[in-house]
This record gives sequence, C-alpha cells and structure tokens, in this order.
Amino acid sequence: MVEVSKAMGQKWLAGVVAAGFILVTPSVVWSQIAGRVQDGGGTAISSATIEAWDSYPGGNILASGTSNGSGVFALGAIGPSVFDLRVWREFDAAPGVPVLMKSSHYPTVIRDLPHPISNAIVHLIAVPNVATSPSVADYNDATTTIFLAQPIKFGDVIETVNGSGAVWGVGRATGSGGYLVKANGEDGLAPLDGFLLNQEVFFRINGLAAPAGDAPVLWNGTNNNNIDLAGAANVSGITLTGPVGATGSAGNSAFIVYSVSNSGNVAGDFTVDIELDQPWLVEIKSTAGLALSLAAGAESTVVAEIHIPEGTPDQDVEVRAKVSSDTYGQANSGAWTSLAVSTTSDIGDGGGGGLLPNSFAMAQNYPNPFNAGTNIAFSLEQSGQMTLTVCNLLGQTVRTLIDGHREAGIHTEAWDGRDDRGNAVSSGIYFSRLVQNDRSNVRKMVLLK
Repeated sequence: MVEVSKAMGQKWLAGVVAAGFILVTPSVVWSQIAGRVQDGGGTAISSATIEAWDSYPGGNILASGTSNGSGVFALGAIGPSVFDLRVWREFDAAPGVPVLMKSSHYPTVIRDLPHPISNAIVHLIAVPNVATSPSVADYNDATTTIFLAQPIKFGDVIETVNGSGAVWGVGRATGSGGYLVKANGEDGLAPLDGFLLNQEVFFRINGLAAPAGDAPVLWNGTNNNNIDLAGAANVSGITLTGPVGATGSAGNSAFIVYSVSNSGNVAGDFTVDIELDQPWLVEIKSTAGLALSLAAGAESTVVAEIHIPEGTPDQDVEVRAKVSSDTYGQANSGAWTSLAVSTTSDIGDGGGGGLLPNSFAMAQNYPNPFNAGTNIAFSLEQSGQMTLTVCNLLGQTVRTLIDGHREAGIHTEAWDGRDDRGNAVSSGIYFSRLVQNDRSNVRKMVLLK
C-alpha cells in the first residue's frame, strides 16, 4: 500500500508553489533517498535537480543529485532525520531557446519528509510556452530580489504577465538574488500575445505575484535594470493547510478538509478554489460557499467533496486548493497545496467487512442516513494515538468520539447524534474524521429526524 508523504501538508509556508506531490514508500535502507521525477501524465523528466535541505529556504543543502533519462534519482546519506525536498529543472534545451532565458518546469518543495524514502514519485508542472516576438525587453536584478525571505535561488522561475495573468515572458534566477527575464511585445501577427506600449508589466516568482517596487513597470520595448521584486511570502497574509492524503472509492465521494487562517492584521474577504487533474465534480462546503470573510487572526475550515464516478480504476489524482484575497493579493495567498487521492476501494461495504487490519481507512457509517444513532468502522495499520471526531459543515468539532491509544486492527465506534455536552444535534450533514499521525480520512454522514 502506497503511503502519502507530507506533500505541502501540515507545516505549510505561505508562498511556496506546490507544483506537484510526492508518493513515498518507506525504505529499509537507512541512507536512501530515491525516486523518479515525472510530469502529470507519467512521462519521465530527465536533468531535474533534486536537493535535500535541512530546512528550506533558509537552511543548508544536505545532498543533491539529478534525474537520469528515465527520471530516476538517488541521493547520498543525510542521517536519520526529517528533511525538505526541492526539485527543479532549470532550462528547456529546445532549439532556438536560450538556456539562460527558459525554465521548463516550476520548482516543487515538499516539507518535513521522513528519512529514508524510496520509490518517490515527484510531479513537476511545466512552465507555459511563450510566443517569441521581434520586439522584446529585458528586465533584471543583480542581487536584491527576495522570495520567502531569502534571496531567490537557481531553479526559481521568473515570469512577466499582463493584468489578466497571461504569461508573455519567462526567465530564471541567476544566483545570489539575481534574475533575468524577457517581456515580449505584441507583434501584430496573431491575437494579442504580447505587451502593448505603456502597458503595465507584472512579475511572478514560481507562479506567485511579486510586486516590482513602488512604481509600476510599463512596457516600452527597452531594457530595464535593477528591478528588485518583492517575494510572495515576505508579508504576513493567508496560510492554507490541508491533510497529507485522503482516500475514496469509485461511485462514492472523497472528502478533504482544509484550514484557512488570516495571520495578517486586517480583515479580508477570501476566495477558495479547488482543482484536480480529473474532470470530476468538486463541491466546496464552508461557512459561505466559496467566499470566506476572516477577521485578523481568525481561522476557518473548508471541506471539499470530490465525486468519484462509477467504474473509476485504481489511481492517484492530484488535488490542489488555492486561497486568494483582494486585501492581501495573490502574492500572499496564492499558495497551492497538493495531495494524492487514491480511488482504491479498501473501505468495504459500510459494515467494516472490507476493512483490512493493515490499512488506514474508514468505512461509510451505517446506517446512513440515520436517526437515533450510527456506527463508524475504521481500521488502523499500526497501534498508536488517534482521534475520531464528528464535525459540522463549518469544520467545528461537534463530538470527540475517540482521543487516545488504539491497537492496530479493525474498530467500530457508535455515535448517538449528540454533541460533547450531551445535547442532541439538529438534522443535517456531518463529517466523521479519523486522524492518526499525519494522515486523515473524512466521511460524510446525514442525520435525519
């Protein structure tokens, strides 16, 4: 059974682009950090740089290497500890594209991985192609551009975009806080695909907005030097966290719970978007649908329900959540988190009969819908501390059914439809949530009276 790592999970740092996710199978080799780099379709990505950091971005690189022609990589020993993995591919060697000017994929950063790991699958997302133009301007900075409170690093992707987000220039970091990027002007030969005279040029670092100082940068076809960019996570803003993984089965729904917190000092209105790499229906359940209003220091919960069609084969899909704000802007709140959703049906028929003692899973409660009470069956592959709670649509805990140690195996817990104070709750939709270590599983329950 494939385990899902901490793919931009519980210790999320706002502003890191989660361009991919990583699947981890624990290894018995103490020193091994190995796996494969590929795109979302499974095609191998060669010449990618893999870095193991003690703490990204302000720490040190403990070991590094590159992926071979099959996308496979293996790093040296770093000691028995958690680490951050950064994977990037600096250039596209396509004919006519200068190496200095083209990054082929956005970098991926995955935090707090256990050591060792093997058979890791790291997904990278390609940087969009940009049409060339005979009219082009260069923008650069030598040493002062900051991202995540640190000078930008090799592998970081710099883009020039218009006000609608269309990418009209791609560049790269040149080291020690420097970058070089082009901005193509409109050539008049095709639908608008370049900047017009005196049109404002916006900048992005790794897909997140990076303001260029105090004055707007206007495209005029000439080069501009020493434009330092403000990195996306330099200002307190919005933090988005999610579970390490979720499971679902064909014909049913998978539920994923995200936490959105406003760490800034002013209130704001926020929009949450959920995206996945399958054309499946996604419903977002939160305080007010897609829109969230958060006071300074406040936190809210968003529940995403993913409808998995009948007949879906076993697979892993990528789910990404994004929160943005007019108050703080995309620079501080446009972070994406990635996790794997396995459609493997290992959760049985609702009675617990299909649960496996060596799996982490929760069956659908039975009966469902229910009136007087319902039973929740779950299985643990290892003994240890765990919690089983019931939450409402706002993500608030209504009842804590278990908060303690349980042995590995199959268990069943009853809920009588009452909250922690013994009061009967009203009819509606509730969620059972199973958590152990860094994994969680969520199921929807319907109470009818």
